[in-house]
Amino acid sequence: MDNKSRRKGHIMNSFTDIMADVDKLDPLPQTAAKLAQIVSDEKSVIDDVVKIVQYDQAISAVILKMANSAFSASKRKMNSVKECVIRLGPGRILEILVSKGVRGVMNRPLKQYGYVEKELWYHSVASAIAAEYINKYAKTNISGISFTAALLHDLGKLLIVNKLSDTEVFEILKLIRNEKISWSEAEKKVFGFNHADIGAKIADIWKLPESIIQAILNHHNDEHDFDPITDCVRVSNVVARVVGHGIGLEGMGVSIDSNIAERLIISREQFELICAETAQKFNEVISMYDNA
Repeated sequence: MDNKSRRKGHIMNSFTDIMADVDKLDPLPQTAAKLAQIVSDEKSVIDDVVKIVQYDQAISAVILKMANSAFSASKRKMNSVKECVIRLGPGRILEILVSKGVRGVMNRPLKQYGYVEKELWYHSVASAIAAEYINKYAKTNISGISFTAALLHDLGKLLIVNKLSDTEVFEILKLIRNEKISWSEAEKKVFGFNHADIGAKIADIWKLPESIIQAILNHHNDEHDFDPITDCVRVSNVVARVVGHGIGLEGMGVSIDSNIAERLIISREQFELICAETAQKFNEVISMYDNA
């Protein structure tokens, strides 16, 4: 067997080994997976969303609480799930459901990435908030499902970190320094795949919509086909780091390609506003989740 074949076999075994730990992650609630499919369907209506969530007592309670919180800025008390769905929007409802499913595991420290306790969760929430403001300022139409895609974009780190040795971290950092490449590119060189590949596979196993899977897969890929959700996630990842969440050992080794800004039609001034508003809203949103 030649070196190339051995290397290919090693890569496949590594990917399989890493994905073997997927059962250690709590699966998303079935309601969340169903809702994700509905929200991604442009033909869906509010009643479709209500039918999915209204019979889940735990989820209905959370939605009612959040819709009536200061976060929603509602002055009128809401008593029905349908009112809450209208108030918060299907995309926000989906984000809340998914957050409940992944918050616990995202709270743990990931020392191989330089993340202390809760840092991955904070980065994910900041990214989701940024996606909301990108939707506000971008001239391009972006689906509300982008909030959830942004929240989950680094999902793969939860598994790849289990197999990432100190030696491999050193090798990744050495590649970054010597070859002037990003962390995700260095992961590709070391493993043959990166955390985006792992995250996309997890999202596929969880039966999330293809639009979320592709956004996770390509959030570090400069050569992906034009997709507003993927572009939104790529920008939101940068915004979260700019406001100080999720920097870790990767540092600020991510950037926004000028083509992305042009596709979303976001100016430099608007990007700065997105960063400022994300930073301002972050503590309020984190508090909302902590008290849910």
